[in-house]
Formats: sequence, structure tokens, C-alpha cells
Amino acid sequence: MKCSKCGSEIKEDDRFCTNCGNAVKEENQTTEIKQKKNNAGLIVGIIILAVIAVLAVITTLDSKKENAGQTPAEPANENTQTVPEQTPKTVEFNGYTFTIPVNVTPSTSDDKLFIYGPQSKWVGVVMMQEGKYDTLVSMKDQIKTALSAQEGAEQYDMTAAVTEEKEYGGKPFLITRDIKSGNYSLDISYGKADDNNVYVISITKSDGTALTEAERAEMYTIVASGQK
Repeated sequence: MKCSKCGSEIKEDDRFCTNCGNAVKEENQTTEIKQKKNNAGLIVGIIILAVIAVLAVITTLDSKKENAGQTPAEPANENTQTVPEQTPKTVEFNGYTFTIPVNVTPSTSDDKLFIYGPQSKWVGVVMMQEGKYDTLVSMKDQIKTALSAQEGAEQYDMTAAVTEEKEYGGKPFLITRDIKSGNYSLDISYGKADDNNVYVISITKSDGTALTEAERAEMYTIVASGQK
């Protein structure tokens, strides 16, 4: 930052300009207040997206349950041989390219990337938010409270929820796991993307049981593969 009197460069923790002696403490306080407001705006924006992601994943699972009662398709001819695909595929979403394993199915909309695990045992939703991942980490202890307080999240049971930072695929994720929503057990997570973007992620099991570490690794490693 610069001194308002002489224009010389000053450090944020300086109380006086080293060139002209002008008091700069008030300027520093103003800068800190603006930064806190920006951080608060980031948190609110990401929490709102988290709620949207959760609603999307639950709606998807409920839809799958409804479709489960429909008449199954006719079986393939016994003489027809299907050669399983072996090469991982890629999917484009919001300017990022993700590597998708052969046993996982992706689907995209304008603002969401859906990822269906093997045999659709789990489903995840990925959204994007501009902001700094490190800011979220610095407010880790407030994540559960913010999620609980967010409008539209009143169905969350955070009693057993734990927020922790873990690494998958060489990238960090801030994960709040074991969130209950009705019969579902959810993860709501944030991942560090490129270009000061943040992944907003929700993942749960289609049968309502808790996610295993192996299933988390499948999902988050896919998200970590995203590259501009």
C-alpha cells in the first residue's frame, strides 16, 4: 500500500510512513476491514453453492429411486459381445478438463458436474466459485456453523460432522464429512482449483450408508484431476 500523503510504499503493519512520518494505522485498519468483508462474502457465496450442490445430489438420488421401479430394458442378445472400455475418458466443465475412470459416469449441466460412481453406488456434484481456498481453510472452525445457519440447510444434522483438510490426487480439500440429511450421509467439501477458483463439492451414497475412504478417494481424485 502507499502513503496517502507522500505516495511512498509502506508495509501493512507500519503505523507511520518511514518517508514523511504520516500516521497510517487508520489506513491499515480500513484495509483489514475491507479484507474481512471480502472474506465474509466469499464464505456466504460458497455456502450458498454448497446448499445448491446438496439439493442437486439429493434430487438426483430421489429421481434414481423413482426410476428404479420402471420396467427394465430388454436384455442384449446372448451372441452379442461387448468389449469393455479400458481407456479413461475426459469431460469438460467450466473451462476445466477432468479425467474420468472407465467405471465412473460423468454428466454436465450449465453450472454442475455430476459424477456417478461404480454401479452408481455414490453420486457427487461439483460446482465452481471464484475465491481463495486458503481463506476457507483459515475459517475451518466456522464452516459447520455457517452450513447449519445457511437458509435452506435446516435439514442438516451436524451432530457427528467433522471438518478436516485432506489431500487427494496431489491437491488439498477441506472436507466436512458425516453430515446427515434425512436418510443420507453427506460430504460437503471445498477443493483448491487453478486460477484462484474453488471447487464446491457434495457427495453421498445412493443407499444412504456412510461413505468409505475408498469412495471418497475415487471422487476427490477425479476432482483433483481438473486442469485448465
